[in-house]
Amino acid sequence: MPTVTSQRRSDEDDPGDDAGTSALPELEDGDWMHHATEFAHTSFWAVARRLPRLVREAVALAWATSRWDTAVSLGLNVAAGVMTTFGLLATTSVLRQLFATGRPRTGSAPPCPRWRWQRWR
Repeated sequence: MPTVTSQRRSDEDDPGDDAGTSALPELEDGDWMHHATEFAHTSFWAVARRLPRLVREAVALAWATSRWDTAVSLGLNVAAGVMTTFGLLATTSVLRQLFATGRPRTGSAPPCPRWRWQRWR
């Protein structure tokens, strides 16, 4: 009876392996693996050329599945983008005014409680 520590036989010594299948099929490459080299060497511009078609296919599939869910999802994503734009513009204008004098004005900021820092020393 072969044990785990026994020496493995080479491929030419195994007459039962005529089809080229492995004794451990879970270790064989998947059917999708033949695309791995192609995907690994894909350039940015090749992906950029494919992206509009892939987005169109995804939206068409979602629209065919549920028009209501797709419309709500797209609408809420646009609303989130608009709100993010307003938030970034507000932050930019506040920072521009804060740094316009050259030095930030921190004199009106409330002081940090001194007892917190003394406790950690």
